[in-house]
Amino acid sequence: MIKRKLVFLGAGGFGREVAWQVSQIQSLTAAYEVLGFVDDSPEPAGNEINGLPVLGDTQWLLSYPEELSVVICIGNSRIRKQVYERLSTNLIPLSSLTMSVIRIPLRLGKAVLFVCRVF
Repeated sequence: MIKRKLVFLGAGGFGREVAWQVSQIQSLTAAYEVLGFVDDSPEPAGNEINGLPVLGDTQWLLSYPEELSVVICIGNSRIRKQVYERLSTNLIPLSSLTMSVIRIPLRLGKAVLFVCRVF
């Protein structure tokens, strides 16, 4: 089975939560090769967050030579939309993640995060 290379765009609280959720998926099925976080904040590349490296900023995504799956992990919807539009323009593939057992037929669009027990 080929693992999809996965990068979290956003190294704040939401990014850390999504990374934890993905680690739970990984305990069931190792579907991803998680590379780390990308963030445009002053967080220097090379630091680690929850054991995953900060790889660089969004320019790192544009220069990465292989196919990637990117999950936008930004809580602010206005900024998330801007980032989505910028990445879509540059043909960066955005991923959707499902982190619970879904018992009904469901079709998710691009850049969707579906988690269980969120209130």
